[in-house]
Amino acid sequence: MRKLPFILAMFILPCMACKHDSFKPTSNITDVPDPTGPAITLSNFPLTIGNMWVYDNGDTMRAVSDSTINGVAVTRLVVSNSGHQASFYCANKADGFYIVASNMKYDFNYLTCPLSGILNVTDTLQVPAPSVLYAKYPIDTATQWNPHNPGWVNAQKQWMGYYVVTTPAGTFNCVALNSGGLIEYYSSKGLVKTKEIIECITGPCPPLTEKLIYVNF
Repeated sequence: MRKLPFILAMFILPCMACKHDSFKPTSNITDVPDPTGPAITLSNFPLTIGNMWVYDNGDTMRAVSDSTINGVAVTRLVVSNSGHQASFYCANKADGFYIVASNMKYDFNYLTCPLSGILNVTDTLQVPAPSVLYAKYPIDTATQWNPHNPGWVNAQKQWMGYYVVTTPAGTFNCVALNSGGLIEYYSSKGLVKTKEIIECITGPCPPLTEKLIYVNF
């Protein structure tokens, strides 16, 4: 994703030697393709207040409150891990799922906190214009889009196809979203798995993965 790391030092140092490319093909996706897909239709992210997700790296994500930013109705998603916390103010619109604001300076490419932003937490909300189009609806695996991310100018997003993904929280019919080496698997329960494909100066790096271990709805 990258979400807040379970052990901060274990992840920051390796990532300082890595780089993210713009768009990656599907060759690194090893989860089971769903030959009967689409087995899932997504038109929103589940932003109901009280929803909670727990991941195997120690991250917990909660939908905690509703508010309005620049006239847009948003829900605050709080991601916390080992004393760190970040807030993302999100909105479901007819054409997609948007990140309208965050208290992280450079992290609008991610639903949750990437490593590069952990030390950049600020109390001042960052409100990019236009808002970041995180996931485009309806799902179309033939179309790429620019999320209008202020920190990742060259990043493109694309729905990559349908998969059956097994996690400690269960087995889910998912659709995969590629954000330039960051692959996220979404079900009707929200984000159930991520896989980050990275390139290291010192040689090949194994993908960094995170899986859902608990969801309360």
